[in-house]
Amino acid sequence: MEIFVFKTNIESADLPRIKQTFDALPSVQKWTIDFDDCDRVLRIESPSENTLPLVIAEVGALGLMCIDLDY
Repeated sequence: MEIFVFKTNIESADLPRIKQTFDALPSVQKWTIDFDDCDRVLRIESPSENTLPLVIAEVGALGLMCIDLDY
């Protein structure tokens, strides 16, 4: 299982759109957003390395920032 961590500007009001997007991506097994963190960290669990650019593209298509933190 791969774990990807992103800096975002996702707000709680964006959650319905984010949920709909991630529900449509079979490679996203689990996701969380830490709204207490100033970077609003998005954490994605996926079995595929190809999920990283896909998540960035899909979140970006919603007009939101999504930057790989590459720990």
